[in-house]
Amino acid sequence: MTTTTISWVGRDRLGDLTAHRLGDGGQGVVYAVSDPPGRFAGEYLAYKEYLPTVSSDPEVLYELVCFFDELRRTDRYDHSFLDKRLTWPIALVYTGVRPTQPSPRANPGTTVTGFLMQRITEEFELDSARLGKVKPQGMEFLLNDDGFTGSLGLDVDDGRRLRLLIDLAATLNRLHRHRVAVGDLSPKNVLFMLDPSPKCLLIDCDSMRLAGKDVLPQVETDDWAVPEAAKATPASDTYKFGLIATRLFNRHQTSTDLSGLRTVSSGLANLAEQSRNSAPGARPPMEEWLRALEQARAHRKKPPPPPPTQRHRPPVTPPQQQPVTRPNTGFQFPQQAPQQHNQPTQPTPYTPCTPPQRAPQRTPGPSTRASRRPPVRSAWSWSC
Repeated sequence: MTTTTISWVGRDRLGDLTAHRLGDGGQGVVYAVSDPPGRFAGEYLAYKEYLPTVSSDPEVLYELVCFFDELRRTDRYDHSFLDKRLTWPIALVYTGVRPTQPSPRANPGTTVTGFLMQRITEEFELDSARLGKVKPQGMEFLLNDDGFTGSLGLDVDDGRRLRLLIDLAATLNRLHRHRVAVGDLSPKNVLFMLDPSPKCLLIDCDSMRLAGKDVLPQVETDDWAVPEAAKATPASDTYKFGLIATRLFNRHQTSTDLSGLRTVSSGLANLAEQSRNSAPGARPPMEEWLRALEQARAHRKKPPPPPPTQRHRPPVTPPQQQPVTRPNTGFQFPQQAPQQHNQPTQPTPYTPCTPPQRAPQRTPGPSTRASRRPPVRSAWSWSC
């Protein structure tokens, strides 16, 4: 049996928070932790403190912290991947009596005020003169025409947009595999970086649903709401992912026109259309999205074939046939005797082959010596 270590951090140990306020929202305020205490010393952390008017469930927040700690031991690969793409709660912050037990309900005099998480690094921040100050680099900036994004110093072509979608799909696919649904999935909650490689970062992770349990009541962003009553499910994440894919390529905040995505891949456009199906069960899972995105990227990486060229080809001369010669095998077929002029031509009857006859010897004259030459024989070649 494994034991999960839960870190409790007193709010009074986080230093002067008012001087390091980073931002606020409808659920709480986020502060930078300039000098993290204890085992978090030296880390780049932030503290999210819930508003007193917000009803949060500290037990589910405790389970979120336990989940990520257990994932480190049970699936190191997924933990390493998600750790770089989530601002997940890593410690509980409290006021009141110092806790002695891991679970909040086991510490009656302790009040959970919020949690520690990784702080957004500069790779996910946008420093543009047009904005006037540094802001989180949300994907919402990419849902505009190229002229506007270029004025912000963002050069994001279709190839980079496709890689951002792949990274987001891979993140959602892993979360769904571990029974986590994002819920409020919108470009405001998805930050991105471009260099050295496109990557996404999901914020507000305490609003995610783990195994059907919520820390906070589920909320949705305007123009990103699902048609069904059930919220924060893998099917609702797929619905909103289809909208992100559509609007990321048509470069619009609210349009559902698929023509921009279709220019990249007709298969992706079809998936985006299926993802908006009113029946949650008819929507494609994120695993199917991921495969289609990888295929679209592989297709874009292939260089186009060269255009056909007309080349002048010289006429081809057929090869001349060479006469067939037979090797001397020691036997020749009978041949006709040469014809004599002024003689009728008669067919030559077949006669058996006889050895060649020796030529008659000439009697040498008085002034010449007899020449004793050996008879000339034609080896293995007889006349018939």
